[in-house]
Amino acid sequence: AKVTFSIQAGPQATIGSWNITGNLKIPKADIETKALKNTPGSPFSTDLIQADVQRIRELHLNRNYLNPQISEPQTTYNAS
Repeated sequence: AKVTFSIQAGPQATIGSWNITGNLKIPKADIETKALKNTPGSPFSTDLIQADVQRIRELHLNRNYLNPQISEPQTTYNAS
């Protein structure tokens, strides 16, 4: 049996904006400048987003917040 898939890739998704919420112990500006490498306009990639989450965790650890509770990012796709 032969199975053929025809794939038409749409435009690559990019990061539109970040929204950081919660009980922030570190200034949002520090998180944005020191941990977030994927800025608005960057290509979207779940692997790169997870790397940003890890950098946010490390930033907290480096400032002696030893058990940061960081939720999984919630992603919203806007086709426009």
